[in-house]
Amino acid sequence: MASDPLAFYRTLSRGFFPRSYSLKFLGIAFLGIHLPLIAFVVYLAASHGWEDALPAIIVVLLATLVGTALTMWSQHRLLAPIRRAHSDLVTYRETRQLPTSPGEFPDEAGQLMRETRESIESLDRLLKLKDQLAAGIAHDFRSPLTSIVAASDYLLEDNPPGTDTGDIVTVMRRSALAQAEHVNRLLAAALADTRGVSFSSESVPLEAVWSEVTATQHLPASQKGIKLTFTPTSAAVLGSAARIVQIINNLVSNAIKACPAGSEVTLTATREDDRVVIRVSDNGPGVEPGKLSDALRRPADQPPAAGELKLGLGLRMVSSLLHLHGSRLDMERPASGGMRFSFKLRPAN
Repeated sequence: MASDPLAFYRTLSRGFFPRSYSLKFLGIAFLGIHLPLIAFVVYLAASHGWEDALPAIIVVLLATLVGTALTMWSQHRLLAPIRRAHSDLVTYRETRQLPTSPGEFPDEAGQLMRETRESIESLDRLLKLKDQLAAGIAHDFRSPLTSIVAASDYLLEDNPPGTDTGDIVTVMRRSALAQAEHVNRLLAAALADTRGVSFSSESVPLEAVWSEVTATQHLPASQKGIKLTFTPTSAAVLGSAARIVQIINNLVSNAIKACPAGSEVTLTATREDDRVVIRVSDNGPGVEPGKLSDALRRPADQPPAAGELKLGLGLRMVSSLLHLHGSRLDMERPASGGMRFSFKLRPAN
């Protein structure tokens, strides 16, 4: 049976500086230097007596102290690649920041830094791909499911449960809601970290975005008796067309759900300094912006505490996608009532 190469390390870790590899290394070096010194001092004292050997012992002790200090300092510095590789791993795990460790050193410590960096970079690419696929698939499935539920509600008004058509529509609606719940769980997992997701920036005409959002939100708005007002605009912004449509669809959909019948949801875009400001406003009951901000900071998989605002995935997705565009979601509750959500994007012209 082959010996365990970690046996010595495992034994030391049980009581010899268990939390520091550097101190283990330096402690052994200290012992290795001083054991021969002790033997030499004992030999001198035994051979020549303490009085005759004292000058030589003092010189050897001073030289040993200087040598020990230099040796331990050098060894501590030589262990820097191991500490750097560990720091790169911890930093990436906590912040998703890619390492910048050098890769030109050919020895084992240099290879450790290089291979740690390359492994993290490879992992980062895979996580970006995972996030893009999960978020994209979840959104692509979620939008038609939302439309199916809205259409089912519309059909059930004239075909209530108990009729042949109503029973079929009820089953269809129940299945769509169940699938939407599965998609929401997938979306929550994708939203756990979207900082690494990227996209190709392009010129996005907002008039085309308005058209897509209108086509998606017209039916659920009309079912609730809510008026959609999309102010015409010729502005174009830089970003991902699909993501911007996704952002505005979520904001408008949330406003429709929150507003009672007879309300109005307004979408505007105005040029302010070097940015285009997009606003989604409604005259519904509104929510305290502070509570919304607290809910957005809460992890997606952490349930709200008693009395805290329960937040769906829509605003989390909006916040994450705006982060990718170098923007953020601003919220305010006007004195006239309702809610106003806004964000800024770079203009395309």
